[in-house]
Amino acid sequence: YNRLAFLAETLQSILKQTFSNFEVLVIDNSSTDGTEEFMLAFNDPRVHYFRNDRNQERGYSRNRGLSLAKGTYSTLLDSDDVMYPHCLQKAKDFISANPEAMFFHGFYEIIDQHGAKIKDVRIEPIGNAYQQLCEGNFISCIAVFVRTALFERFKFSEDVNMIGSEDYEIWLRILAEYPVHRIESVICGMREHRGRSVYTNMYANLEYQRRKILSSIESDPVMHARFGLYLHLINANYYYHQAMFQFHLGNAGPGSVFLIKTIVAKPFIVINRRFAAMIRSLLSALMPKPKLPS
Repeated sequence: YNRLAFLAETLQSILKQTFSNFEVLVIDNSSTDGTEEFMLAFNDPRVHYFRNDRNQERGYSRNRGLSLAKGTYSTLLDSDDVMYPHCLQKAKDFISANPEAMFFHGFYEIIDQHGAKIKDVRIEPIGNAYQQLCEGNFISCIAVFVRTALFERFKFSEDVNMIGSEDYEIWLRILAEYPVHRIESVICGMREHRGRSVYTNMYANLEYQRRKILSSIESDPVMHARFGLYLHLINANYYYHQAMFQFHLGNAGPGSVFLIKTIVAKPFIVINRRFAAMIRSLLSALMPKPKLPS
């Protein structure tokens, strides 16, 4: 939605893949920035453009695109992110070596608005994947490949209040039934900029999202069997993000409440780098803000 500034680069990153047997489905969430005109003039038979008749939650656009997909596997790419040239070939090679894999992902890195690398994304080796996913969404929604047929059963939430956690919620449901596999290679770049919808929408609804995910697990016997032992880790993860959000707003008091909740839910966090980040953010929130000149 309204990503014309990045859309051409995103599309070119797909079209320049070393593997060429793919289709691209562009779902325009009723943009108003010239995206429609740009796409209607775009000339590549592999690229198919669809426009929503009104602005919808992004889960709707993902579900629409996946319902139209013809490939055996599908992957998602937000309109401000990029695939590296070897991404699809790496996926094809992985599928050939692991034909039983229904769900796998690769590594990605953070890039700036110009495409330059900012940092690596630290992802631990897969151990107890159920516990690890409850500690945080290490899969994210980039560099993920899923057997397309699964999306006949599994849909992204279209609840607007779930923005920022709708991918986490569907991965929990899929992982409850299918193992996650991994490509041990950086295959995509996630663009860091303040216009990302996770910045503008996610943090105000963290408590709603925490409750919604816990309710989904507790009401589903299969999910509860996989994740029931680790609900405290889901609580700790959401409390951590709520603490950081409040500290970012300068709200030391409410942030401290969530900091304490995080420690209660996961005491060992005090020896984790996340605890150090919370303390730094708390101190920053406590510092007096400079007065603006009158």
